[in-house]
Amino acid sequence: MTKKLQITLDEEATKKYLEWVTAQNQAHADEDLEWCGCSIRIELGGPYGAAAYSFGTEPLEFGEADVELI
Repeated sequence: MTKKLQITLDEEATKKYLEWVTAQNQAHADEDLEWCGCSIRIELGGPYGAAAYSFGTEPLEFGEADVELI
């Protein structure tokens, strides 16, 4: 049987991510540059759960993430 790893950000983390990615996209648009995308880091903390962060020079914690093997 094939398994998938599903990662879901909670509502607050999704809100923070969308604010961050919108600002990144706007900064590129203001400079007349094509947006190059973004990277997110998910840290699995055992009994402490998982969290999502921006990946870059100034890391930003988005918040909790739910990681499920389905």
